[in-house]
Amino acid sequence: MTHLGARRAATAAWMAGLLVAALTRCGAADESVGSEVASDAVGVDVFATDAPGDAAPDLATDLSDAALPLFANPQDGRLYAAAGAAVITPTPQNHPEVLLLGGTAMNRVATGVHDDLEARALLLAQDDVAVVLVSVDLVGWLGSDIQPIRDALAARGVDPTHVIVSSTHTHSAPDTMGIWGPKVGVSGRSPEYAAFLAETIVALVSRVAGELVPVTAAVVETAIDLPQLAIPNLINDFRVPRVVNDRLIALRLAGTDGATVATLLNWNVHPEAMIGSSEYSADLPRWARLRLEKELGGTAVYLSGTVGGLQTILDEPFPARTEVGEPILENGQPTLVSENDEQKAWSAGHVIAELAAAALANATTLAGPLAVDTERAMLPFENPMMIMAMAGDMIPKQPLDDSNKEACGPYGCMPYDVTRVRFGAFELITLPGELFPETSVGREASSHDWGTDENGTWGVKEYPAIEGYRAALAEGHILMEAGLANTEIGYIVPAGDFVPSSHPAYYEEYFCVSPKAEALLREAVTTLLARP
Repeated sequence: MTHLGARRAATAAWMAGLLVAALTRCGAADESVGSEVASDAVGVDVFATDAPGDAAPDLATDLSDAALPLFANPQDGRLYAAAGAAVITPTPQNHPEVLLLGGTAMNRVATGVHDDLEARALLLAQDDVAVVLVSVDLVGWLGSDIQPIRDALAARGVDPTHVIVSSTHTHSAPDTMGIWGPKVGVSGRSPEYAAFLAETIVALVSRVAGELVPVTAAVVETAIDLPQLAIPNLINDFRVPRVVNDRLIALRLAGTDGATVATLLNWNVHPEAMIGSSEYSADLPRWARLRLEKELGGTAVYLSGTVGGLQTILDEPFPARTEVGEPILENGQPTLVSENDEQKAWSAGHVIAELAAAALANATTLAGPLAVDTERAMLPFENPMMIMAMAGDMIPKQPLDDSNKEACGPYGCMPYDVTRVRFGAFELITLPGELFPETSVGREASSHDWGTDENGTWGVKEYPAIEGYRAALAEGHILMEAGLANTEIGYIVPAGDFVPSSHPAYYEEYFCVSPKAEALLREAVTTLLARP
């Protein structure tokens, strides 16, 4: 069975269990999901849960003794930065429930730790503007679990809209969302671990804020092109039409002595080389960070970008490296690694870091000011599987706004604030899940003949052209994309790409909140990028 086939089979079993769990819960409470959403109130609590120990940590109260503002920078017009890391690997102490792995199937029990999972924080500040960017080695993290972090930092004077928490989407991390539990209909999310994560990240940010130093910033964008490989840009797209975002982007922040304070790296692929392992692993981001730190010094932070569609390195040959990054040669010639394992993970990390470090030699020096703005997208919450998952207490309830049922449907819309961070010609935007690359880079109209399979005759499907939001980016600007940022809503599938559940291409639709979400999100990002 192919990797995609295995995922489809696991998801189908999960859906069946969801239905049973949701109906059982609704029957026991003598209420239906429909009756729960009958209220016309804005932000109605449509999926209340009485699960014990599931209250969000009150970090603002817990840290009340640290009442001083987090950022207290000189008003001197200079850019300040600092970065740091904290280990977030699950243990029996911080994760008392069964230790599971998320990303592929239920009851994927963790048998050990291959390498530590980390939270890495990068803080930027200039005069009265401050940005907190945290990258976590998680498969995805819901907004309801991230909100306590933003609230705690708001209590320290940080604008909560300036706080960005982005998951790398490693598939060898715990089930932080609840959808890969020990059995059908049972959540795999640990409330205790969620609280541990929030507390650890707030402590990390508080520590790093005391280490801010003046920096200069330089950014570079390069397109990966290794013509000797079958896939020169190193990204394999599992879904028709095959479109990739081949940009590799790096931002270097250097102190007044020229030494690197931090590097921010942005690439667009699923970190899942370790998908066959039963051990926790940060996957390729770990080795990319280590290699950048070896080459440049400072602290490296990795952001996954437009990974939907499905952008992967599975089954793809990569230039082979040792764990410390040395090329593996045979008769003096480079060798390739195709197996999906630890060697693929560290080879991929080393290769993209090598390319980024080399490109930074020709980086563009930036001049501010540092600025942040947002644009709200109202994303209809229409996916019945996600609705059942919340009704069955598998995943935490998420804030929904049902004030506009005509646009949002009976369950409401999920508000998402797309955030843009700017510093001169450098821009960074947040995305709420796994965006298809064509939403960013665009695509031409195309078609594909799906022929006939055991489920029917599919014939030719037309895929409409998409004008990506990068068309609105100012000339000469470089755009980073922080995927799975401040929540994880799953795949963001263009409406014209949706297919029936029996179609051979069907998979990402399982985990898409609505066919309308892509266009609404693209519009919000385009609006942001078009602002001066």
